[in-house]
Amino acid sequence: MSDNAASLAILLDDVRPLIDAARQRGADPRYVALGATDFQAINVSKQSDLERGMPLLLLGMEVVRADDPLSAPRVY
Repeated sequence: MSDNAASLAILLDDVRPLIDAARQRGADPRYVALGATDFQAINVSKQSDLERGMPLLLLGMEVVRADDPLSAPRVY
């Protein structure tokens, strides 16, 4: 498994409970905000999507870069 694949697996493990918690509160999360390292991992893995003009998506949510480069993933 490559380092990028391992990073993505860890990121997915971190984001899934956030989505579940938001849905249990009655929210319908549409965005995931990621710090610089996580954002870059998604950016690399989705490069072909970006080249076709598609947005970065993770688990059906649009990926946005968090203001704080060291922030933990958030969904909203």
